[in-house]
Amino acid sequence: MSYKRTEYQDHTNLDISRLIAAYSDLVMKWVNQGWKPYLVTFMFRQLCPMSRMAEMTNELERVYSSLVKRVTRRPHRKHQSHLRPILIAVPYFPRRGRLQHVTDLSTNDGIHAHGILLMPPRSRIKEDLMQHFAKNQHIYIRDRLLRLDIKPIETNIPHVVKYVFKSLAYRKLTFDDVIIFPKETGVPFDEVICQ
Repeated sequence: MSYKRTEYQDHTNLDISRLIAAYSDLVMKWVNQGWKPYLVTFMFRQLCPMSRMAEMTNELERVYSSLVKRVTRRPHRKHQSHLRPILIAVPYFPRRGRLQHVTDLSTNDGIHAHGILLMPPRSRIKEDLMQHFAKNQHIYIRDRLLRLDIKPIETNIPHVVKYVFKSLAYRKLTFDDVIIFPKETGVPFDEVICQ
């Protein structure tokens, strides 16, 4: 029997650790400039096993698009681009043997996504972001999205970033599976590591 190397084995633990540290540094840089960080968890309705990643990405993009229009009046104008929130999300594939709530496992085998949402210092949303999502669930919770949980990150940002990226650490995903919005300001892995 021949051994076949998969794309998931192409990155070393050092690469993954450097990626997580680099994203932690980026998040800290934004926070130090007045951006507010939040941990967001996206739980999905039943997804097609053959297209789960694409469906999750589409739902995250829909939620982000709905949010960005409420944060800044003209999000696609160049002079307003610095006012758009930033979402760094990673799908999570549970490890075997881990305890999880039975309702979370019954849908999509527990697959969901975690993300760090960074809100700019200036926003048209004047209320607390958790209140905004609670009041506007009819906008965000629909289509393939079952639940959206959001909490402010008040301490230990590097630990939260490591938590969000745990599927990479478990070798369930590759660097290409990191989802960043807005897309044109996404920072590819090579640029994060080389800075």
